[in-house]
Amino acid sequence: MSEVIKSYYAKTKLEEHQLNKKLEMINRHPDIKRELEDWIKNKQYKQNGICVEGFTAGSLAKISKYINGEAAFIMLIKLRENPDEAKRQIANGFKVK
Repeated sequence: MSEVIKSYYAKTKLEEHQLNKKLEMINRHPDIKRELEDWIKNKQYKQNGICVEGFTAGSLAKISKYINGEAAFIMLIKLRENPDEAKRQIANGFKVK
């Protein structure tokens, strides 16, 4: 795992099982992982970032304050792995069942 991402998550209050789940998700998608690392370092979304199902991390962050930052990259992964569920979540204002 990236030292940049490890350091970022070390500052959170995630429980170990939550952290492990996120890290597993991120590791399955090296392209999104690289963009997340860049966001952690620069706190800016890439102008032409990775697009999944018509969304980029930056466009997701503009939709809701709740999906700003790291959560936007996790949502990109959800869009890639389970697009129907992720689109429903977006349409419902990012509410989690």
